[in-house]
Amino acid sequence: MNQNHRRRIESTFRHIDNRLAEIEAILQAVGSQSPFSPYALDVEPMARHTVASYIQRLREKMWTAMQDLDISDTGHRTGAAWAIGCSLTGVLIDLADMEPEHLLGYGHLEPEAAQKIAGVCADLQRLCRGAQAYLSRSRGDDLAQRLVRLATTPDNRQAVSTLEGVITRHGLVELHPMLESVVERLESADLEVAFFGRVSSGKSSLLNYLLGEEILPIGVLPVTAVLTRLCRAEQNELVVQFEISQPQHWPLNRIAEFVTEEGNPDNRRHVTEVQVRLANPRLAEGVAFMDTPGVGSLATLGAAQTKAYLPRCDVGVLLIDAGAGMNHEDIALLRGFFDAAIPAMILISKADLLNEADRRRVTDYVNEQVHKEIGHEIPIYPVSARPPEMALADRWFREAIAPLTERHQELAAQSIHRKTAHLAELVASYLEILLGRSEDAAPAETGSNPSEIEAMLAEANNRIAAVAARLTQPVEIDLAERVAKTLEQAARNIVAVARRGEACPEALVATVATEMVATAEDARRQMEELVRSLEQTLRKVSQAFGGPENLTLQETTADFTPLPRADEERLNGVPRMRCSKVLSRWPALAVWQVRRRIVRQAEVAVWSTLRDHGEKVRTWLKENLENTGNAYEAYVALFRDQLSRAGEGRVGSQDAEQVQADLALLREMVPSCAASSCAETDGKTNSHD
Repeated sequence: MNQNHRRRIESTFRHIDNRLAEIEAILQAVGSQSPFSPYALDVEPMARHTVASYIQRLREKMWTAMQDLDISDTGHRTGAAWAIGCSLTGVLIDLADMEPEHLLGYGHLEPEAAQKIAGVCADLQRLCRGAQAYLSRSRGDDLAQRLVRLATTPDNRQAVSTLEGVITRHGLVELHPMLESVVERLESADLEVAFFGRVSSGKSSLLNYLLGEEILPIGVLPVTAVLTRLCRAEQNELVVQFEISQPQHWPLNRIAEFVTEEGNPDNRRHVTEVQVRLANPRLAEGVAFMDTPGVGSLATLGAAQTKAYLPRCDVGVLLIDAGAGMNHEDIALLRGFFDAAIPAMILISKADLLNEADRRRVTDYVNEQVHKEIGHEIPIYPVSARPPEMALADRWFREAIAPLTERHQELAAQSIHRKTAHLAELVASYLEILLGRSEDAAPAETGSNPSEIEAMLAEANNRIAAVAARLTQPVEIDLAERVAKTLEQAARNIVAVARRGEACPEALVATVATEMVATAEDARRQMEELVRSLEQTLRKVSQAFGGPENLTLQETTADFTPLPRADEERLNGVPRMRCSKVLSRWPALAVWQVRRRIVRQAEVAVWSTLRDHGEKVRTWLKENLENTGNAYEAYVALFRDQLSRAGEGRVGSQDAEQVQADLALLREMVPSCAASSCAETDGKTNSHD
């Protein structure tokens, strides 16, 4: 045979394999009982299994024939994860084409129908993006294989294997990301001390001071754009890990190209982590310092990466700028530490700006706010990376960090125990909901029938759809009215300033900025009202099934991302306007004259500024609606399976026995994990005190 013969035979075998794959897809469609299946259910399970066996034998025979005929496999293989991701992207495109704004060409669509369709699209898109997110986190390895390779104790491997089995058995797919996070932590042998805070809170500056050399870029604008790991090594080098390619090694002076917003805007290089390996005495073997992107800026991609990483760290260090004070973003980070059972401490950075008395006042204020919002005592240290108060940073490092480095192996193991126990408790709470009762009570009789519960869930979906419908409307739909109102108010403000004898050319700019803030706050209020209503629905449904009564979306979703701020560059392009004091003596005439002048000189600038800000607000609303919807859906999915059963709102007897057995298994696991973590927490608190 020549090569043409071999290629023809190989091509035929591949064509046959495609036919066999079509048969497998038919068998799977029959077995899945999909309501969209085009096939009748006329193949019994045993027959499906037998046909699948024949298909397998056909493939084996073809492969043996290729080897006997000396035909090499020349086919190109595509990564399954990539192919699935492309298919999911196609599904998202199909759903985008089904949104109400794209159906107008088929005829008039009533607002109520448009809202329902928008809600359906939003639900399906949320599920697709959830699948994409999980696929992007997956490393392609089977969890059992990864656990075998872990350099950890058999107890840890067994605990995580047990959790994986329970999560898979009961279809708790929303907990897979947390399970993946625990496994990733097991795969890292280092004790991770992570530094969090708002933009320009001094994280990178403090780390540079501790290391005694300028390694990390610093600046006034958002600098750190990706996670940066500092660890000890024999020689200095930079290792950059990418999402879509192999790690690369670079000299340290190239770090700004990968970790800064200027060198790597919006992480266009797809960097997942940068490792800075240093031969530095301050870096202990087995301990890594993590510099995280700051929160609270328009560089939201880095902030999202910070929030996603937070549950993985072993010790959280929150920096609060002494000159800026504490705000809701700092509280959100502290809540993240508390919810993930991570020991934490607070640093009042830039303490050189304060005298001794002011430091005590700021420390007392922060302590008071933490106790009020979190309800726990957290160690607080003033620090500075600038003279003459650099001794504060040295003292903090000596008292709080050095003891951790000496016990890094013990503390890393205890951190893993805490994370495993935390996940086990969460899985147990989900199983209790599945079982239709709380841990300490017998199954309660539901006070609502399934149709009433379905009505409550449908009403909640309608509320989500109402917000989603706003995203399908063009930003320009009410823009002309908003611009006219803003120009009228600006004219009145300018005249009022002139009547007081003041010179304030910024009155127009201030009025535009006020309108931008009002637009953003309206979106926030809309989301807050939605969250409250969804929480009420969750509690009612949970009570109907005899489950916990204190369900809250705040347990599964972080605080809303920061609202879009007024774009100062765009505002600077808005002309400055004045009104003469003489003209202001006739207010009505002055307002009319000033408004005419504003329309001629500034209407276009105001219109474009408000439009661009409206687009940013819509993006903010879309992102936070998706996060809230995912958190809500994670709970609701636990109830829907029960509603699909006999109508009693409870799991079947066989399933109930399995759930009870798994609950007993988890209860045996949690005390052993929690005991070691509690002992560690008590020891750590005493050492801080």
